[in-house]
Amino acid sequence: MNPQTAQKKTKIAIIGICLCFLLGSLGYVHYMRTQSEQDSVQYLNNAAAQLQNTLIKQIDGDFQTLEALAIVIGETGIDDADRMIDILETINNQNQFVRMGYADLSGNADLVDIRSNHHLKKQVSQDPFFQQTLAEGRSLSDPQLDEGEEWVGSYGMLIKNNAGEPIGVLIAENLIDVYRSILDAPLLNGEGYSLLVDETGTVLMRPHRELPAEKQTLTELGQFTEKTLDTLQNWLANGHSGSLRYRSLAGEQAIAQLIPLGVNRWYLFSGVPTAALHKNYAKTSLGMTIIITLAALIFLMLMSWQSRSMQANQRALETLAYQDPLTGDRNFASFQKEVPALIKSGCTVWYCDIKKFKYFNDLFGYEQGDALLRDFSTVVKASLKDDELFCRVSGDNFAGLRQTADPQRLASWFNQLLAQLDQQMNEHSALVHLELCMGFFPVMEEELNLSVNEMVNRANIAHRSVKDQPGDQFAFFTPQLRAQTLRESELEAQAKKALARGEFEVYVQGKVNIQQNCRIVGGECLARWIHPEKGLIPPDQFIPLFEHNGMITQLDRLMFEKACAWLHDYLEAGRPPINLAVNVSRLDLFQDDFLDWYTAVKRRYAIPDGLLELEFTESVMLKDDQIFLQIVEELRERGFICSLDDFGSGYSSLNILKNLPIQVLKLDILFFRKSVDIARERIIIRNILTMAHELQMKTIAEGVETAEQVEFLKAAGCDIVQGYVYFKPMPLADFDQVLQAELDQPQGCQESGVEV
Repeated sequence: MNPQTAQKKTKIAIIGICLCFLLGSLGYVHYMRTQSEQDSVQYLNNAAAQLQNTLIKQIDGDFQTLEALAIVIGETGIDDADRMIDILETINNQNQFVRMGYADLSGNADLVDIRSNHHLKKQVSQDPFFQQTLAEGRSLSDPQLDEGEEWVGSYGMLIKNNAGEPIGVLIAENLIDVYRSILDAPLLNGEGYSLLVDETGTVLMRPHRELPAEKQTLTELGQFTEKTLDTLQNWLANGHSGSLRYRSLAGEQAIAQLIPLGVNRWYLFSGVPTAALHKNYAKTSLGMTIIITLAALIFLMLMSWQSRSMQANQRALETLAYQDPLTGDRNFASFQKEVPALIKSGCTVWYCDIKKFKYFNDLFGYEQGDALLRDFSTVVKASLKDDELFCRVSGDNFAGLRQTADPQRLASWFNQLLAQLDQQMNEHSALVHLELCMGFFPVMEEELNLSVNEMVNRANIAHRSVKDQPGDQFAFFTPQLRAQTLRESELEAQAKKALARGEFEVYVQGKVNIQQNCRIVGGECLARWIHPEKGLIPPDQFIPLFEHNGMITQLDRLMFEKACAWLHDYLEAGRPPINLAVNVSRLDLFQDDFLDWYTAVKRRYAIPDGLLELEFTESVMLKDDQIFLQIVEELRERGFICSLDDFGSGYSSLNILKNLPIQVLKLDILFFRKSVDIARERIIIRNILTMAHELQMKTIAEGVETAEQVEFLKAAGCDIVQGYVYFKPMPLADFDQVLQAELDQPQGCQESGVEV
């Protein structure tokens, strides 16, 4: 082989090696570019999530302030408009709201702004945020221009009295600039931006860095492919989150993260040019490509530098993604990532919060509140071992892992935290006493396959089980607690469908006239849920649920219509008239169509006057007594009998009797429980019966269980008895048979009952 050929082959080999090295290097650069983009996208996702948490904290903080104030107003029973506006003016001068006010349930609102200007007799009943507040207990409006041509968001918080009954709405307005300042948080060195949009893609809030003002929707702020637009609209319509690519108005490639805010179907839309994601790396990769062609050593040096640079960027990204911005310790994402390596049988996952923390914030401000959370975080951190972790979940909620399941050791550690918390609170203890509430979930061998989220949720279930109890509390998770939580959630999910499927039946407890040979003169209609799988569900498991979610009105009316249908068929058969009593809830009573609906059903089934009795508890009268008085008068004119149920269970019974034109008085079961002094008890009962008769009221004693009680009540002049001494609640068909049996053999009922 001649030298030229050998040299040529060498050159070719060198060129080939260089090309392979170059191609390999360029391939590696491309891989690193892709990896960098994925990391940057993850950073964008985490940064958007942090921004979401900040917005939610702001909104939740505002709601907490209003909720605390609403509770105080509800408990103190302030009903004077001038006094209310003076109080709100004082409070408004001490917080960030630009305007606060109070509206009654009819939407008549008095407001005062931060400049002490009063806006009286403003009608807000048609405002969506006011209607949402009445329906859901609280609301936040979309941005809107106020009277001063400033963009504001209106908060509404339902005010309830001590009986849990709505009495008005607390209103507060916040400048949109409060939220815009959060949206101004730098995103990828200021290259990105964040918007707040609704489910239609309409821009509700934009940062102070002005985007084109005339662009009002996302589709006007960028160029989307048809597929991407369909995906975006689907996410907005169904509350989904995700990343998508689009082009800016300038034609630049961009990437965005869409996250539901969890408020009013609002979404956070964070966008950043793709070029910004590659900005630093593009310069580096270009330099690397040039250097690779010059020398392998320089290439390796640059690659080493690039590797170190990426590690630093990764650490910075991890700091943003996994560090709590307030305490500087782990956030929940970091906790979820690290716990699986430390979890083992015999350890415990815990969850806690600081009770009355929102009051602390109200009294001392958010700066002091944040300082308290940082101090508490320091205390918790100092109490843990190297293989134990904790994090701040959100607000004043913390979660952690301890490498013990010993109840005594956990209780001792809990008390240690309490002592440290008390030390921090020395200067403030005269104004507010903070308390700690914690739940423990000891992890057993068979539970190691649970996710971190599931373990924290179980600790939180234990935490919630004692949260409403006074004082410092802790509790351990049990399967019974979880079953109860699941059962309540399941019942709530099934309740609406159960009404539609007709799973609720009328049961009747007969009423016996003990002054007229113990004849059956009527019955009280009671709701029973006959579940197709669970059988009969007791009322105490679903009535409070229905009262809470507002479905009690539907249940009231279903029971009334079924009772009317049965009574119609009963009378059409030519049988003797009887009285049927149906319970009416407070929520139903104050519906706009209450009188017309009940009257229409009564007429539809052709029920004669004087046979239908509507039972109201005295708690209905604690507020709006004049309205209630008018309703009772109108009901009597329309042929209904009105009775006062549970007499004696409240504190204003005699005052009620003085003013209320009711026809029937039902003595509460509490009178028939064992008493320390039966003689004194019977003196009271005898005189109540006498007083009722002098007021031209019939009397019914409910909850009567013994023949001896019946004899006393008969001698005392009580008209009617209702209780297990005669009848248990029974289905309408069985009650019909009992009535027929008495008609066939009219000798009267015997004490101790008809067993059903």
